[in-house]
Amino acid sequence: MNKEIALIIAHYGSQEVIDRCIQSIEKDLHAELRVIVVNNSAKELTGKDEDKLLVVNANKNQGYAAACNTGILKAQELGINNFILCNNDVVFTKDFFSIFLPRVKELEYPVIVAPKINQVKNPDIVWYSGGRINKFRLEGVHLTNQQKCGFVETEFISGCCFYISQDAFKILGLLDINYFLYDEDLDYSLRAKAKGVKLLVDTNVIIFHDESSTTKDYIRIGKYKSEIYFHKLRSKVLVARKYAEFPYSMFIWVFIFYKYVKYIILFFMRGEFYYVMKLIRSTKDIRLHRM
Repeated sequence: MNKEIALIIAHYGSQEVIDRCIQSIEKDLHAELRVIVVNNSAKELTGKDEDKLLVVNANKNQGYAAACNTGILKAQELGINNFILCNNDVVFTKDFFSIFLPRVKELEYPVIVAPKINQVKNPDIVWYSGGRINKFRLEGVHLTNQQKCGFVETEFISGCCFYISQDAFKILGLLDINYFLYDEDLDYSLRAKAKGVKLLVDTNVIIFHDESSTTKDYIRIGKYKSEIYFHKLRSKVLVARKYAEFPYSMFIWVFIFYKYVKYIILFFMRGEFYYVMKLIRSTKDIRLHRM
């Protein structure tokens, strides 16, 4: 059995962001770690050492879930069946893998494990230390005041960074590619919960996250309330169609309708009629896919 673990990084955005992530990995390049970068940007990336760093160029932005799936399938081609999925905007501590990998490999049941996550710019401020699911809005809520130490059970795993054991992946399979951006982690958490896969956060290890660094270009050029909000609402509709249950579904759909009307008005006021039509077409085209 191949003992390697594939660290799959979904990359979209600046070279500076992915370079910072890779540099942090190189400080603790564990012998059993194989790094696979799935490049969703149009500009090709290359790996300095393909024995340890493999780059897969998609040559287009296929979305976060699809990028993770591409990396998983590439890892399986190499005989690797345990995975860590993460964003490109994370920074690992110098001993993260040396501590984290032996700990998760000791777990003998199907499991998904996330580390504790702090902010890059404010390293003492916790961004995620477990999560719960708001049933009235059907969304993952980050907990930041976790008092327990070690492995702690949680309801929601942040897609920022998490480990999937081989047994858990056999049960859950690939991520749902219908989520282009946002809520793919909520979907995976709900699927895991429904199928008996345990969700844990390991508070003994910490990484750092530069939140929304891949969407800064949209913010800078004023598109944040269009492209980003569009994907947030589209993903919310999809997750609601898959998982909303009565009586919470009444609150969820009211919330979605409020957001829908709000964004339509916003796009009209901004003169972005393309996004009005895109939003309307999107909500019509979404189909229910159970994986």
